[in-house]
Formats: sequence, structure tokens, C-alpha cells
Amino acid sequence: MSGKSIKMKELLLYLILLATICSCDLAFEQPQPGNIEKEEIFPKTMQGIWDSDGDELIISELTYEYMGGLLDLNGHLSDSVILKYYKNYYYLNIKEYDKNYWYVFIISIQDDNKIQVYPLDSDDIEVEKLNEMTKVREVFKDNGHLDYYLINPTIIELETMQENLIFDFLTFTRQQENE
Repeated sequence: MSGKSIKMKELLLYLILLATICSCDLAFEQPQPGNIEKEEIFPKTMQGIWDSDGDELIISELTYEYMGGLLDLNGHLSDSVILKYYKNYYYLNIKEYDKNYWYVFIISIQDDNKIQVYPLDSDDIEVEKLNEMTKVREVFKDNGHLDYYLINPTIIELETMQENLIFDFLTFTRQQENE
């Protein structure tokens, strides 16, 4: 196992954990990309059992489940878990429980047997650089500490973010197709 592979695995675990408990993070006001219709199911090319260095991702028509290390995360396409497709990328939008913001994961299908998952997170980017592309609001906790950054990019701003910001990703390899 390469050092880069371990670091990406640890990063994804960290980001998924952040998505469940939120500390200073990057959140979106609405599912991304805005003004794009949601998908009703996960596409057949994404469905199956996927592995990344022992972490397992299972995707069916309506659900996903991620099992890695001490973390187990799952969801069902609904009003709080929305999948969108735009220009060869899928955007998995997960609404933070009891909040009015979303976490976004970009999924790129590399071929029939590989997908890449890009968590959009503030740890991966320079906020000043992001602020040049779209308006960034800082949201503070009651105690005055920074809680998260909130953005609401247009489709063009989202494309610019993808082109100009380097997001870490995790590559999953298909182990089994859904039957």
C-alpha cells in the first residue's frame, strides 16, 4: 500500500466523519449544481460493491453504504440525500441533519471498474482563493468560534472551482456488480 493511498484513505474517513459531526467545514446552501434536476436512482454504472484499500462502498439503485475502519455511513436517495448529474460528474449532496446546509461529494466514473470520489472540503482549499470564485460566508458558533464556511455557487462558479482547485480524491475499484 502506497503512502499516498493511505493518506487519501485517511482523508476520506476524516471528511466523512466531519460530514456527520461538522467542525469547521465547507457547506453549500443548496444541492449542487443548482438548477439541475435530481436523479431518481444511482446509475447502473455506479451500482455495485467497490473497494479502496479495504474500505467498502456499496451502491444500489437507491442507497449507498460506506464501511471503513471505525466508520459506517449510509443513506437513501431522498429529500436529504440528492444525486445530480452535470457534465460527466455526479454530485452526491447530503443534507446535514437538522441544518439548512449540504455537504457535496463529486463522483467521477473512470471506467466500468473505477470511480473517484472527491469530497469538497475547506481543508483541501485556500478560502481566500475560493472567495475569488464565489462568495464565502463564515458561520460562527454561539461561542464565537468559526463553525463552517457557507457557499452558494452558480453553475459557472462551481465549474471554476472544479477547474482551479485541487481536491483530494479516493479511487474505488469495482469488486462486484449489482445483480
